[in-house]
Amino acid sequence: MIAIGLSVAVMGASAEDFTSTAAKADQGDVLAQFQVGQMYDFGDGVKQDFEKAVEWYKKAAEGGSAEAQFSLGIAYAGGDGVPQDSEAAINWHLKAANQGLADAQLTLAQAYFDGDGVQEDKAESTKWYLLAAKQNLKSAQYGLGRAYEHGYGVEQSYNDAITWYTMAAEQDEERAWRALASIYYEGRGAEQDYTKAAKWYKLLAEYGDAPSQTRLGLMHYYKEGVPQNHSESVKWFTKSAEQNDAVGQFALAAMYEQGDGIEQSLSKATEWYKKSCDQDYAISCKRYNKL
Repeated sequence: MIAIGLSVAVMGASAEDFTSTAAKADQGDVLAQFQVGQMYDFGDGVKQDFEKAVEWYKKAAEGGSAEAQFSLGIAYAGGDGVPQDSEAAINWHLKAANQGLADAQLTLAQAYFDGDGVQEDKAESTKWYLLAAKQNLKSAQYGLGRAYEHGYGVEQSYNDAITWYTMAAEQDEERAWRALASIYYEGRGAEQDYTKAAKWYKLLAEYGDAPSQTRLGLMHYYKEGVPQNHSESVKWFTKSAEQNDAVGQFALAAMYEQGDGIEQSLSKATEWYKKSCDQDYAISCKRYNKL
């Protein structure tokens, strides 16, 4: 089970803490009831017991705790400590979302987007994404950007998509980095801007994303938004090639074949062409066969 609200629970609690909190919960303290639910959920100060966690989440949820309502929805969605029930999960998430809990709003947005437990409804999805995004939840900001980019439940608007993607990207949402990099590189719905594209591709590349490492290597090779630097190209091609990216393997092989940015080595060129060819990258197969 996955629950939220850790900041209000007594995490790292002792058995004594559990006893004290449970006493308050028995007296009807809603916050304490939620905390006891979390303690059972995480095995914090007491033996982990999902059924008892649900019992206390339900008491707190019925007492109006949005965090407990959301946690109870998670339990029903996963069938943890209670029989799996998608309808009950949605109902509890809806109660929490209507109280303004951002995580519940995001969960509903995703459920309506995918048709998971509810009938697919992109407009309803976008409504909940917007509410959660306004609370600065980066996943919701990304989801809202995606809705505007593709016109999911809202009129398509690249300007609005870029606005929400940027807000998410500035909170280190990797998917938003990728979306912005693609939009600016391709000039899709926005003026083509290699410099901005390179900024986001570099973050992705440093994060370890192989296709972005290849793209950044190519951008250094062709002087697209970054200084031309073939040694830098080799660096990024090597990183992506070692992650089994077929295009990166081809590019690295070509650099070795030409001695471009690196000492020429036909044996290494052949090696990397072969690895790329093994992934059915046709141009690598042609170069491999030629060598």
